[in-house]
Amino acid sequence: MTRPLSRTVGAVVGAVLLLGACAPGAADAPGAARPTPLFSEPASRQVGLALRHTRETGGADLRQTVTFTSEKGDAVQTLTGRLDFAGSRGEAAHTWRIAPGFSEEARRTILGTLPGRGTGDDSGRYAVDTRTIHYRAASAGYWLRYEGDVEPFPGTDSIGHLRGTESPIGGTLLEVLGGVRPAEARELAGGGRSYRADFPLAEALELFPYDLRQEFVPAPLNAGAPGAPVPVDVEVDREGRITRASADLTSLRTRGGTGRSPG
Repeated sequence: MTRPLSRTVGAVVGAVLLLGACAPGAADAPGAARPTPLFSEPASRQVGLALRHTRETGGADLRQTVTFTSEKGDAVQTLTGRLDFAGSRGEAAHTWRIAPGFSEEARRTILGTLPGRGTGDDSGRYAVDTRTIHYRAASAGYWLRYEGDVEPFPGTDSIGHLRGTESPIGGTLLEVLGGVRPAEARELAGGGRSYRADFPLAEALELFPYDLRQEFVPAPLNAGAPGAPVPVDVEVDREGRITRASADLTSLRTRGGTGRSPG
């Protein structure tokens, strides 16, 4: 990695997370759903409570997209999988779709490099639980198994990024929603709620692997560091389960950028 990603990419446009119930039960039958008591709580607490209730439902399907954009095209990562909150495990697959005109330097930064093979794979699969992470790149005929905590070395990635704290799978917007404090809620058709809030810039780095974080922010950040907060929109269904979240991550590029035009 020879230059910060922010010099070759115009912006990190945003991340969009979609959740759906894995195994619908009686509460999902027509006419059975009832508005959750969660909505009688102060608006500032409702997203945090919805995150807790989402985990208590047992599981969810996961889909998240993260988009990097430049003048010559976009790079979009799609993450799909299943979250078993009750069993503290999950499985996911990720795929990068990179426009032909996207900067080769930025491509190498995003995908990494392999000795004698150029860039790394643009897709892979993994399974995570509290003890083990299994990972398989698209070009590999085998799975790699990692046990315990795998700490990153300077300038390298950490496989531990694939394990989350708010859910079994890491790198999703679920990681930043626990501390969101919206000022008000808007009712949606069907009885759910929509929230507009923000979270500290430093927390946005949790969406990315260790080495990619350094490309955005050369200096260490913490929750009290200066920087524009990251806006986030959250939707909750009438039963209090988070179904959608989206964040504008442009401020990551502003914090780490140098003012040069995209590559």
